[in-house]
Amino acid sequence: MIDGWAASRAFNFPAIWFTVSAANSHRLRVGPRFTFDVSEVVSPYVGAAFEYEFSGKARATTNGLAIATPSLRGGTGIGELGLSITPCAKRPVTIDFGVQGYVGKREGVPGGLRVGYNF
Repeated sequence: MIDGWAASRAFNFPAIWFTVSAANSHRLRVGPRFTFDVSEVVSPYVGAAFEYEFSGKARATTNGLAIATPSLRGGTGIGELGLSITPCAKRPVTIDFGVQGYVGKREGVPGGLRVGYNF
């Protein structure tokens, strides 16, 4: 997976003008995900990946003056566990529950819920 993102926003507080622009991220993620079919309804999965951030930069100003902004470059290890549920084999609805763990340049443990309909 190759990912890139850029955005520009401006917002105003009384007597202070902030501009955030050109937040860019270029990264590459590689790794496997293994899915096990326990039944027609339930499929747990486990995955591991390595992600490398080639350049992550942000720029911002307040009242025309530059603000110190973060930059990111380096590797992150990612592990994931989850459960995919298809309530009815005749309907293309899937519910995924998952958790990921990040170590390295990015750290944290996010979780998620996704409901999908395939057609």
